Amino acid sequence: MAENISDSLEKALNLIKGADGLPVLVVGDVMLDRYVYGDVKRQAPEANAPVLSDLKTTEMPGGAGNVIQNLSKFGMRVTTVGLAGADENADVLDKLLGSTLVRDTSRPTIVKTRYMKGEQLIVRVDDEKTHVPSQTVTQELIKAIDAALPDVKAVILSDYAKGVLSKEILAAVISKARAQNIPVLVDPKGQDFSRYQGASVITPNMKELQFAVDRDLETDEDIVSATRTLLSETGIDAAVVTRSEKGMSAISENLEVHYPAQARTVKNVSGAGDTVIAVLAIALGRGLGLQEATEYANVIVAKAVEQEGTSALTVSEIKSYATEGVAMDPTAGRIAPILSWDKAKDLSDQWKEQGLKVGFTNGCFDILHHGHVTLIEKARQHCDKLIMAINTDASVKRLKGESRPVNDQQARASVLSALASIDMVVFFGENIDENDTPLDVVTYLQPDYLFKGGDYSIDTIVGAEVVIKGGGEVIVIPLEDGFSTTNTIKRITSLNDD
Repeated sequence: MAENISDSLEKALNLIKGADGLPVLVVGDVMLDRYVYGDVKRQAPEANAPVLSDLKTTEMPGGAGNVIQNLSKFGMRVTTVGLAGADENADVLDKLLGSTLVRDTSRPTIVKTRYMKGEQLIVRVDDEKTHVPSQTVTQELIKAIDAALPDVKAVILSDYAKGVLSKEILAAVISKARAQNIPVLVDPKGQDFSRYQGASVITPNMKELQFAVDRDLETDEDIVSATRTLLSETGIDAAVVTRSEKGMSAISENLEVHYPAQARTVKNVSGAGDTVIAVLAIALGRGLGLQEATEYANVIVAKAVEQEGTSALTVSEIKSYATEGVAMDPTAGRIAPILSWDKAKDLSDQWKEQGLKVGFTNGCFDILHHGHVTLIEKARQHCDKLIMAINTDASVKRLKGESRPVNDQQARASVLSALASIDMVVFFGENIDENDTPLDVVTYLQPDYLFKGGDYSIDTIVGAEVVIKGGGEVIVIPLEDGFSTTNTIKRITSLNDD
């Protein structure tokens, strides 16, 4: 199975790279996702509510903006037709999307503000109005659609039930696109899928499909039967049903194919549907069939759900997924990648761009023991991602003597990469001029946190000055008494002597 997955992923990569610049039209409900991160150090005296302080705000496109981001990062040329208010938030959204939205003075730009304590959501505040646009605004939207259609190869309708995709807009864009042989893909909402009559493909998840057919669907046969009935009743050509841990199914009158999920671990499914519909649109826009398009979407979305948040994938991230040397078999479990410094820097920077805090620790870890694991777990509790840097064999030999290491660097890295608390492994100390310290790699990666065991003080931790100067924090983790690699080796030696 692993070889087939790898082959599919390579073909999917070639599809996306070969489609660079493919023009795609996205019509739908765009919104602004605002995240306000803070610390909670006390409760409000007037109510049993947390007080957020030391606030940091990040903003990103939401709603239909998620699929736009996916397409853009894949290298596609995206035209957006959507609504925003006549306000400053619309200017922010225009800038983030790289497009100009139709302004509607009767509504605010939709903003969802999430107040966060670390990764914990405290409260979400939605500022929105979801009424159907006026005839004047509707005609502006249709005019923008008409202007875009002659140049595009695929159309995505991203419906969040916020008013943009009214029956009039849907009928206009679907009929006009299909008349020009342009595939129309719909991320649906609500129970009435007849609104999407004439669409090429709909991409409901299981919850949405069950809501549309008004019954539970337990087996593949249930899903196929219900979907075909739904397609027949609504005049839609086909459906790709995303089924979470069960993968996805492509279904039409003449097609039934089921693809198992390929993710090694699922961290966040938010935005996974946007990745799926983006890949499907690229494949169909290039003339591929639905079965092949679904195969490629299935392997690429596996990468999307393995990362934190809803940020869109880049081609380079997918490429690293295929080449990082991690087992592709989904039964292999969660394994952190073992990366070069350059690839580690790229991934670490991506984490930071997502608002995640990156930690760093290091050591020889020649024989992994309980003390090591406890230190690593405690370090991971302070950050969102943890980088483990380990000394190369040459470095361990210089530090510990000719009889060390007991386990070579690849063996040590493989064991560490399997720990759930570790998100990336790198080597250091290959060259003698590195002085067998992690100073160079800490300086290069610039982590937010630097962790060491309790046998160190901050003034003796290599790299501490670099991290603090960069605005980061150095944390000393108390050690578990009674655990030592050297003592473990001595005990093993004494047993052999006996």
